[in-house]
Amino acid sequence: MNTELLDLPSQIILARHGQTDFNLENRVQGPEVSHLNEEGRMQAQNLGVLLGDWGIGSQDFDLIICADQARTRETLGAMWPGSGEMNNVTTTHLLNEVLRKILGKNIK
Repeated sequence: MNTELLDLPSQIILARHGQTDFNLENRVQGPEVSHLNEEGRMQAQNLGVLLGDWGIGSQDFDLIICADQARTRETLGAMWPGSGEMNNVTTTHLLNEVLRKILGKNIK
């Protein structure tokens, strides 16, 4: 494990979900059901490999907080297969209320 990261009293790692078709269409997806596309699954797998290269695995976290959308759960699962058995929290509160006004619209 990378001991430089352990010098901190606490650490938080933030990751965004992998790519979805909504992303390709420049659409805000919010709570709508959208799944990772092939590129998004590869991005999530690569992030898991990168963190592993840094000595960080799912077992190094006391808690993983994940939004309850399919794309975020799929990202976590692709990053670290088997992480579903961990002490995970899924929450709807990670979605900003402001986004609810622009869901599904083109953002270009």
